[in-house]
Amino acid sequence: MSPSIPKKKIRVSDLVIEVTRRCNMNCGHCLRGEPQDRDMCYSYMKALLEQISEIGVVTFSGGEPSLNTKTLNEFIDLCKKHNIPFDSFYIATNGKEISEEFVMTCLRLASKCEYPENCSVEISNDYWHAVECRYDESMLKSLSFYRTRDPHDSYYYEGVKQGRNELGKPLTCDPISVEEGRTAFLVTGGMLYLNVKGDVVCGCDWSYENQDHNVICKSNEDVVEGIRKFNMRHAEEAS
Repeated sequence: MSPSIPKKKIRVSDLVIEVTRRCNMNCGHCLRGEPQDRDMCYSYMKALLEQISEIGVVTFSGGEPSLNTKTLNEFIDLCKKHNIPFDSFYIATNGKEISEEFVMTCLRLASKCEYPENCSVEISNDYWHAVECRYDESMLKSLSFYRTRDPHDSYYYEGVKQGRNELGKPLTCDPISVEEGRTAFLVTGGMLYLNVKGDVVCGCDWSYENQDHNVICKSNEDVVEGIRKFNMRHAEEAS
């Protein structure tokens, strides 16, 4: 039996939902690793969102997020059901197969945001994606919040092997800070990342394999207590 969830909910400044581990490309530099035929389970997302009262920015990651609009719509519906406001959203897509359904879902997401002007759908037009395919931005251009990344920018640095490439961020965790407010716990430092296995992970930039080493708790467990135990464990390992 999982621990009981506290009545006081949490306000998360930076939440990431791993929409899918499927991908329609095979980039040699991918930090995630080999794609997997797995999508986000509704019950995992529901369990986590039932603990949340408010979200700053929500990022939808993958895999390739445009391949699973179902989860994006389920997120909107769950937030509506549980009265969870969210400020803005961010999606990075490879732009290979953009559907009308995906564009309409992005518009629906923006319409639910507190600050739609801060939303962003960004195409990964960096060097490696340009080598792999020619993206199609024709439909994305209809979105006022569509952005293109500077081709010279990259999120990959020399460090520990991540996924398919010897490039990747060093294996260090962003700090997770929790403060108890009057009406909610405030999670203001670091990212909470919900993956398709139902794990709440510390940070976003991990391969699928390395996510397993940075699990805070399961989504149906007390996240605040999980963060506290996670921080204590890492403090002991660092000392």
